[in-house]
Amino acid sequence: HQGELQVLPWQSLSWSPAVPVTTSRGRAAGARAAYPSTWAALHRPGFRLQVAERGSGLSQLYGLPHLPPGEAWPRHEGRAMALLCQIDLATVAALGSAAPLPGRGGLLVFVATDAEGEVAIDELFNPVAVRVICLPQLAAQPTPAPSDATDWPARQPLKPVAGRAVWPQPDAALVQALGWTPAAAEAYRQHLDQQVPEEAGAGHLLLGYPGVLQNNDLELDAASEHEMPGGPTAWRLLLQLDSDDTLMWGTDSGRLYLMVHEADLAAGDFSRVVALTQGL
Repeated sequence: HQGELQVLPWQSLSWSPAVPVTTSRGRAAGARAAYPSTWAALHRPGFRLQVAERGSGLSQLYGLPHLPPGEAWPRHEGRAMALLCQIDLATVAALGSAAPLPGRGGLLVFVATDAEGEVAIDELFNPVAVRVICLPQLAAQPTPAPSDATDWPARQPLKPVAGRAVWPQPDAALVQALGWTPAAAEAYRQHLDQQVPEEAGAGHLLLGYPGVLQNNDLELDAASEHEMPGGPTAWRLLLQLDSDDTLMWGTDSGRLYLMVHEADLAAGDFSRVVALTQGL
């Protein structure tokens, strides 16, 4: 009416809702009682990787890797790859079970660079190539860079901490494949509202579930890269890295996701890891 909008509480109107109004706490409590066994299978451990002045063990972003003697520096098309992330798995295991990752050694991620030393990306802003290595032991000292390596950002220590991003969103492939009724899906949504804070999926993450910025199609995109059993639901997050002052993934608020097939993860095979980016 004449361009005016009024917002009124329903109690002030001349009608009552057909369904009694209850608090979200009550709905979530009833939901947990009805579906706990179904949701328990969706729970996965996740760990935050916080940038700190002093890290935990040898965990770090960028810098030089701690490759043991005899371990070759990864290369792509003849050019030395740059270290993105190194995680000291012993410090992660001390926080709780990180299965199916080992409880010791290191997980290292390298990325291909161009002739100028910048991350090489494709038309979708995804890295052209990444190399993930899981080592039984990390060297005590960093490995000197190869003679053909370009300048790379300085080491940033990381401190792994127990995370809370351990439940998939309702539109995730793993949840959609369950074929829930609308009532069950709404109950699960209420459960997430109670259990998972809004910022749970932000930041650098190891395992758990990704913090999706655009369409929740990471598993679908990963499955399209390799013909593996299980389809999209068999793919899961290995590592998530946020854009920072050093590297921008898609946009200055974007993210890099490394997706791995669950069978490969269980076998310690990281040769088919898929790197995807999303940005706002």
